Amino acid sequence: MDALGSLLSQQDGVIARRQMLSTGFTPAFVARKVRRREWVQVHPGVYVDHTGALTWQQRAWAAVLACWPAALDGRPERQRRGSDQPG
Repeated sequence: MDALGSLLSQQDGVIARRQMLSTGFTPAFVARKVRRREWVQVHPGVYVDHTGALTWQQRAWAAVLACWPAALDGRPERQRRGSDQPG
């Protein structure tokens, strides 16, 4: 699998523009994918490889990539607080 395919696989189909450019792809390649509707922009500089609704994991990846350097710790906020009540 190529570098781009590997990133898309590891990140549930979500990728940042900076990641594509660092693997050797050009801005024209990114623009072509978006123009052909093969990729959809989720946040500025963050794309998903399909049209339609995003899964929770894809929304999480998109947020992390948009707010880079950021990370998720894998636990819902309510679980960290020890409560099932919102807020």
